[in-house]
Amino acid sequence: MGGGGVRGFFDDRFVRNYDRCLAPLERVAFAEARNRLIRKATGLVLDLGAGTGSNFGCFVPPVRRVIGVDRDIRMLERSSDRNRSVPVYLTVADAEALPFRSGLFDTVIATLVFCTIPRPEVALAELVRVLVPGGRALFLEHVRSSASLVGFAQDLANPLQRIVAGGCNLNRRTESMLDGAGLRIDRRSSRFAGILVEIEAISAT
Repeated sequence: MGGGGVRGFFDDRFVRNYDRCLAPLERVAFAEARNRLIRKATGLVLDLGAGTGSNFGCFVPPVRRVIGVDRDIRMLERSSDRNRSVPVYLTVADAEALPFRSGLFDTVIATLVFCTIPRPEVALAELVRVLVPGGRALFLEHVRSSASLVGFAQDLANPLQRIVAGGCNLNRRTESMLDGAGLRIDRRSSRFAGILVEIEAISAT
């Protein structure tokens, strides 16, 4: 949510300009990856950190229904004009404390969200909790590069990035957290020196 001070100043502008700033990356990389990954979703789907609804147009049957959650109502409000092929319902909620019963969702989608969550390990535990046993978790995330020099540059830029980009971290090691969360990686691919990763995982619980 917005607030006072320098961080609040940048947070407000981040929300207003989010789609415009991401548009070049959507054309180059994100849109294709979203479509490819989200086509693996089935049944009742949780879109975790749904933001402005960039995923909504990618959902098609056998997805029955999508619940899109985000902690910032301003982001969800900007999703109203997105095309939708299946029913989508929006809820303001924190990924670290999801308001859903255990084992509810067949699929959980997380695209470009674990870079921002303050306690990603807690959110991953919640993600696994709300998945049905054997349910599928689909991730599209930017992470710390596997190339040492690129990763070092990300480390240097990260403090400023967090201020101007809504708390987004350039150098998260999201993939390394999955095993400890009870997820088994079924498929993984990466591009751009390992910065952009697509991961399909199965709940092991």
